[in-house]
Amino acid sequence: MKILKGDKENIDLAHPIELTEEQKERFINFFKDMFYYVEIKEIPSLGRARLGDKSFQREWADEEYELLLKIDESNESVSRQLGRSWMSVEMKRLDRIPEMQEYASKNGVDIYKADIKQLVKNFLKEHKDKIFKRKEERKKERDEEKHRKREYLALKKDIPTYESLIESPISLITKEELEIMKERLKTLEKEYRGKINS
Repeated sequence: MKILKGDKENIDLAHPIELTEEQKERFINFFKDMFYYVEIKEIPSLGRARLGDKSFQREWADEEYELLLKIDESNESVSRQLGRSWMSVEMKRLDRIPEMQEYASKNGVDIYKADIKQLVKNFLKEHKDKIFKRKEERKKERDEEKHRKREYLALKKDIPTYESLIESPISLITKEELEIMKERLKTLEKEYRGKINS
């Protein structure tokens, strides 16, 4: 069996492996012994892309939050048990632990003495909408950012062409429209100067 280590420290198998039901159970139990949370997903077909081919972010399951929000566990320990990078654990904890502490405080719960599993379950139930809304806002911001980048690159490319044709009978825009485009480009340049290679 050939095991691959991706550039983002992910582990993958070079080829599919055939297992009997007993072998499959032992294989899964092996991972369950190593990691706090193991999720099994059925996929319709085997993909060809290997780990490291592209960047991806795995959603956090409720069971992972149980460990993530255990204050007495170090980032290194949580990272090892979840099979996630130290940085992803650190970033998620910076975001979620203060929210969890605030939630527990509002409900008069001592997070060091509480049943963490139940506390996390209640916290996530109450905050699912908030978390979903935040995801949607981040997606909207990313989409707007992509749109502004495309607009910036298009204006940078098109304005010189429009300028060269403005006095000719085949010009597609008026001088006023060209000035509006130039003003928009100036605004976008402040945001993207030095960020995009043209």
